[in-house]
Amino acid sequence: MLAARDGSKDIAELLLSTQQCDLDTQNMYGKTALIYAANRGYKDIAEALLRCNCDVDIEDYGSHLDAATHAAYEDHCGRLTQSLTHLLTHSLTHSLTHSLTHSLRN
Repeated sequence: MLAARDGSKDIAELLLSTQQCDLDTQNMYGKTALIYAANRGYKDIAEALLRCNCDVDIEDYGSHLDAATHAAYEDHCGRLTQSLTHLLTHSLTHSLTHSLTHSLRN
């Protein structure tokens, strides 16, 4: 998580290659490695985490935002690229499905 937070691509890739780390660990704020990478625009680290099948739907505790929403929110400077688009699409699809299911029940 610290490698993703700090943008240490080489360290993140080394840790991921060991297949010994829990990709979805949350810190005391609920942030995961993917949330940090997406929030800070570390495209290479986010892509590496996605290739390892980390959970894209985890939300942090404070703002209740997932990695895709963090990426979209912080992308005001254009730091993130098209490679994260599928992450955002997946999250939006999940949210819309949940909202529609809830609406249909009421």
